[in-house]
Amino acid sequence: MLTRANLLIHTLCAKEESRFTLNGIFVRPDCTAETDGHQLVKVPTKLLPEGQEPQISERPPLRTWKPFILGVKDCETLLKALPKKCPVPAFEYAYIIEQTEESVTFAVIADGQKTFTFTPLPGNFPDFERVMPKDENMVFHVGL
Repeated sequence: MLTRANLLIHTLCAKEESRFTLNGIFVRPDCTAETDGHQLVKVPTKLLPEGQEPQISERPPLRTWKPFILGVKDCETLLKALPKKCPVPAFEYAYIIEQTEESVTFAVIADGQKTFTFTPLPGNFPDFERVMPKDENMVFHVGL
């Protein structure tokens, strides 16, 4: 399940055509990540407890899937379909309902169900976990 926060990081993606694997966000079951080679952003994804997923087109959202790179334009399309404010929590997500080698299908259930099928970007996303701090108790201070 991807939220607005998972998709909004697309604004920080690389703009260079030669770095095509950095021209999208990396989507894994536990997080989305983005880098342009200078900065790195990782946003955790949310997983509903077993049995609380909404029924979408008579099939539940996938609980696990293979990681893929979602293009910037595809992120923008999903963001437009998601409501900005919604009293129903289930409507705040883009659900992955199908994945093949060539495509990924998302469903958004706000304002009636809509499905979107995208082709992931080819290539391998950099191993961003190697450069992230491992100490979970580490504290960062940002001064403004």
